[in-house]
Amino acid sequence: MFFSVDVYPWKSSDWPKAYATSPYMSTNSWLFFRFLVLLFLVGHFVAHLVTFWPDEQLMYFIYLSRWATALEVVQECIY
Repeated sequence: MFFSVDVYPWKSSDWPKAYATSPYMSTNSWLFFRFLVLLFLVGHFVAHLVTFWPDEQLMYFIYLSRWATALEVVQECIY
């Protein structure tokens, strides 16, 4: 058995078709789910900023967990 970094079933041109497809969930349901996750992450990040920013200001970003949360929100907005 060999390790491979290739994704066997699909060619690279098939990835846009394979992204939001599932035998268990329709495309609209999948997109709605991703939108709910986006709303949850953005809401959590904004609530956290409103809570801690007035006291800490730029020191807010000294914690790695806060950077990770910010990057998760950006990543979810991009994809």
